[in-house]
Amino acid sequence: ILPSRTSTPSRTPTPTAIFIQPTAMPSSTPSRTPTPTAIFIQPTAIPSSTPSRTPTPTATFIQPTTIPSSTPTRTPTLTNTPTKTPITPTSTSTPTPTTTPEFIISTLPSQDAVFSPGCWLINERIEYHGFYQNQANLNATIVANGRTGQGLNLTIANVYGPGGRYAGWQVLLGNPDTGLDFSNYTSLIFYIRGVNGVEKPPPNMYLMMPQTTETFERFWKNVAEITTITTSWQQIVIPLSHYETSTEQNQQVSLENIHKIQILFEWFESPTSGEIYIDDICIQ
Repeated sequence: ILPSRTSTPSRTPTPTAIFIQPTAMPSSTPSRTPTPTAIFIQPTAIPSSTPSRTPTPTATFIQPTTIPSSTPTRTPTLTNTPTKTPITPTSTSTPTPTTTPEFIISTLPSQDAVFSPGCWLINERIEYHGFYQNQANLNATIVANGRTGQGLNLTIANVYGPGGRYAGWQVLLGNPDTGLDFSNYTSLIFYIRGVNGVEKPPPNMYLMMPQTTETFERFWKNVAEITTITTSWQQIVIPLSHYETSTEQNQQVSLENIHKIQILFEWFESPTSGEIYIDDICIQ
């Protein structure tokens, strides 16, 4: 009779025991049952009453090609580049800019006949000009019916003070930067008459000193303050000491370098036209 196994639970891990039956049977006389030889076979795997823990798989990290930033970059939406369309300008009315009134000056032929016979100015360097501005007009000619032989006729049109319309005649004396020295003389003398009894236009008579080659200091005297123009010749004598500036009253003119004698029609209260004669000018 095979001895029964003791039902004792094996301790984990406990090697498995295999019992081998003895070859010879025992004799009738009972003998001590030999102790079975136990052969212990090492188990291939150690069983455990507690199931073995499944090993945690090792995570293999693959380096990404591009490391994303913590804040994702927003990809701009592609838009079509607009085509430049030429803008057709809208026609608008542009105000006409204010311009300086046109000034016209012309060099006249020799007008030496305007000077009195034997006047020393004829022997100096002399040049004659006629000028006007802003729709006014002037014509200056030497005519036969002067006071003594030939004389100067001045015909003006559309001269008007508030409109800035003026016209005039002038004689340039000496060099532009020095003029002539009048300091040894006392008076500007000339003769004047009108046409058909016309009292207008009385001119202003100017003496002008050069300040630069382009600008002048102007000293003036109004003929209307001296006489009323008639159809008869009248002598006008203006003391040089009576000339004053147009900006500072009673400032005496410096006579060392006078460059221009100017006859100017200006500041009429309404558009004015007229005709006068000038003759026998001289500085004495």
